[in-house]
Amino acid sequence: MRRGAQVSLLVLLLVAPGLLVKAAWSYHDVATDYRGGAQSIARSFAARGWSAETVNDDSFPYARLANGDCTMVAAPLSPNGALDTRFTMQMREYGPVTYFYRDGFQAIPSRVAPSLSDYLHRKLRPFGIAWDIQPIIAIAAGPRCRLSPADWRAIRVGTTIGAV
Repeated sequence: MRRGAQVSLLVLLLVAPGLLVKAAWSYHDVATDYRGGAQSIARSFAARGWSAETVNDDSFPYARLANGDCTMVAAPLSPNGALDTRFTMQMREYGPVTYFYRDGFQAIPSRVAPSLSDYLHRKLRPFGIAWDIQPIIAIAAGPRCRLSPADWRAIRVGTTIGAV
C-alpha cells in the first residue's frame, strides 16, 4: 500500500469513531419523564394510605397529596431551575416550598450534582445506557405536614427518546 493511502486510512480510522459518536450524540431528542415522576410520587404516598392524585398542569405535572390535616403538593423539577419560581407562585396556598434532593431538604435546590447527572444521562441514553435519575423534588407543604427524607428517596424519573 502506498504511503499516501496508509495516511488516509489512518486518518479515517482515527476520525470515523469520533464522527459516529458525535452523530449519535447529537441527533436524539431525549426527554425526561417528569409526568412519570409525579405519578411515582402519587403512587408512593397512596401506598402508605394517603389520598393522592397526579395533576398534569400546563406548566408541570405534580402530585396533590393529603392525609389528615396535612395537604401538600410535590413536583419533580428540572435541575436548570426554569420552573422553580412558577411552582412557588402557583403552590403558595399550600405552604412554603422546600426542595428535596438525594438525602436532604434544602431551602434552595442543589444545581451542580443534579445538572451533571441529568446531562450525563441524556448524553448516554441514545447509546442504550440508561438509568432512572433522582430528580429535584419541589414540595409545598403546610405546617401540619411532617416531611421525612424516607418519603422522597425512592422517587425517580426516567427518560425516553422522543417527546414525552
